[in-house]
Order: sequence, then C-alpha cells, then structure tokens
Amino acid sequence: MADSVPAALRQADVNIWKCATKGVQLRNVKPIMAYWCEYWAVNQILAKQLHTTNADILNYTTTLMDELEQTKAKFANEDAITDDTAAQAYVEQFAQETLDRAERVVKANRVTQQTATTFDAAATFFHVVNIWGPIDQETQQKIKYAKWNAARIIKAIKDGKDPNESNPKHEEVQQPAPDASTTPDLTDAFTGPRPSVTTQPEPEHGAHTMGPTPTSCEPDP
Repeated sequence: MADSVPAALRQADVNIWKCATKGVQLRNVKPIMAYWCEYWAVNQILAKQLHTTNADILNYTTTLMDELEQTKAKFANEDAITDDTAAQAYVEQFAQETLDRAERVVKANRVTQQTATTFDAAATFFHVVNIWGPIDQETQQKIKYAKWNAARIIKAIKDGKDPNESNPKHEEVQQPAPDASTTPDLTDAFTGPRPSVTTQPEPEHGAHTMGPTPTSCEPDP
C-alpha cells in the first residue's frame, strides 16, 4: 500500500506532498476525503510528469493508482465518489468545516501551533476542489485567509509571542485577509504540514484526468 509519501515528492512539489500526506492520514477516518486528496495528488504528479523524475515517486504513483481504483469500486454506491456534483459538494463542505474549526479556536483565543496546522489543512482541502474546474474567487480568498492565519500564528510562536495577540477581531474575520505575498516565508519553522506562505499558482484542473493506466507511468527511456 502507498502508506508512505516519498520524501522526493516533498522536494519536487510541497503542495502535492501535503495533499498526499493528508490522504494517508484520513484513510481510516474519512476514506472519501482521503480518496479525493490522493486523486488530486496523482493527477498533479502525472500532469507535471514527476513520476518520470524519480523511482520512488514512480512506484508510489503506480501503487496509488491501483488503490484508487479499488477504493472507487468499494464505494461504488457513494454519490460523493461517483457523482461529480455530490463529490465537489462533499469536498467543499469538508474544507469549510476544517476552516470553521480553526476559526472557532481563534475566536476563543485558544490558538496553538495545532491551530496553524488546521488552517493549513483547510487551505489544502480547498485546493482539492480544483479537480472539478478552476477555483472561484471566494474559494481563493479562503485559501489565502487560511494560509495567512497559519503563517502569522507560526511567526508569533517563532518570535516567542502569544499567537492569540494577533488574532483578528470578530468583525475583522469577515474582511479579506492581508495579501499573503507580504507575509515572510516561515515554512521551515512549521513542524506539521508546511504552509505555503506566498501565493502559489493554482494547479492544473480537469475532472477525471487520471486516464493513464499504471503502465503509462513508465519513465522515458
């Protein structure tokens, strides 16, 4: 089983690595969300030809493609797997619930480093919506807001400050987050999944683009 995401993938593309890692973490508790995280990761690996650059990534990709087919067969009666509209709604709801959970901690002024991890996870889950087409402006703002919160919490902890001191007030939460590109890169200080502080280009989209079979993942001679 593809239970371990290769380190080479993290070096090649940290956003794909984060999503794949979330898939592994969610398999036993939220298998449908895990499926879509790993589906997105495989599509990105194939689109960027990362499986041709490293043997570990190739082995991981071919194994995961087989497992995704098995999962799809196992949940053949689940609309959130078989129906695009239901699947997108499921992923969006899961991402929003993750963001809401982090925001409740902020409003309660009980922020810890785990809160930063939750915000970063929310951003990752919102990226998965890209499977079904370009991410709309509202979702892009949520991604920026989640990344900004993750970054400012980690910065406060790194500086030896109470991260709750920089919590947005309730009325501020409704406003657009500060431009993430102005936030310093603190990913090395992040011990969980590393947040991408600067605004990244949106990944390629396209539902069900995982057409190639595992044999088509053979590296170029």
